[in-house]
Amino acid sequence: MTQLRSQMKVILWILVFAFLATIVFSWGMGGFKSRDKPGIIGVIDGYEVTYEEFDNRIRLAYDNVMRQSEGEPDENKIKRLREETWNNDIDEILRANEAKRLGIKVTDEEVAYVVQNYPPQEIQQVETFQKNGKFDLQLYQDFLREPQALRYLLDIERRVKTFLIDQELNFLVAQCTDVPIGEVRDEYLRQTATAKLKFLVLLRENFEIDSAEITDRMMRHYYQLFSGKFKQYPKRQFAYVKFITIPTSEDTLDIIHEAKGLMEEIRNGADFAELALQSSEDKSTKSKGGDLGWINYESMVEPFSKAAFAAEPGEPVGPVQTRHGFHVILVEDKRT
Repeated sequence: MTQLRSQMKVILWILVFAFLATIVFSWGMGGFKSRDKPGIIGVIDGYEVTYEEFDNRIRLAYDNVMRQSEGEPDENKIKRLREETWNNDIDEILRANEAKRLGIKVTDEEVAYVVQNYPPQEIQQVETFQKNGKFDLQLYQDFLREPQALRYLLDIERRVKTFLIDQELNFLVAQCTDVPIGEVRDEYLRQTATAKLKFLVLLRENFEIDSAEITDRMMRHYYQLFSGKFKQYPKRQFAYVKFITIPTSEDTLDIIHEAKGLMEEIRNGADFAELALQSSEDKSTKSKGGDLGWINYESMVEPFSKAAFAAEPGEPVGPVQTRHGFHVILVEDKRT
């Protein structure tokens, strides 16, 4: 049994390669593909996926699992890993092709800048790049200069390029949101419709109500009918800085860089209100130092509320992207 455990990693990798070999045999050697193209395990929207590149992604995904968990993954987890890797490839290729059709381009310079300065969150969480419990950019950049980093660097570049393309696609989707014709009609009538009315006003002050006649049963009945009027929602009091989104990759990177700089200043003791007066582009809150007062979760857009209600008081959060731009949020207090 001890020997079996010691060989478990080898056994699991044999299972992985056996699966890939089966794909190559059935897809790349004539099952679903032409016999003229051996080594092709599948075609996604015209893109031919080779055994070699899919095998590399499986290996990288396996390494990530090993770094984040204790012990070897079992057979079921490896099966899910293969399925997730293949599904991620499908999603990535379809998005890339759609971006190409729409004329969205991401340059190598943009990808290199983000890779060197703002790696994906899962990379920042790798213990090798941690110092005093926090991501250390210098340790990460030193690693990139080492020869063995090339294997991981290609995967990081691919993830960053996908992220930047997604940013552009999400912006286009937000700009093309349709307003239902019913809402347009209602708004037109609200602003233009007129009517001639006759009405009678009965003032509540003219009627005397004997409170002794209001029973507990009547109050309970009223509460059951209109319980929504008495419902209390959790609220947060905080201030924030808003950055307007500009639909270019270069400007998006500049905004992210500026927002991270503001967050670092706040952590070092800078006054949030003064930074909001200097940097915020939200006209409604800039003059108030970014102060929004107490808000409900439903009163803001989903990404903003999700980040604000998950944050702890005194800790800046961001940059948070919404359809209005990028935001740096500082929760000042909580109450339920």
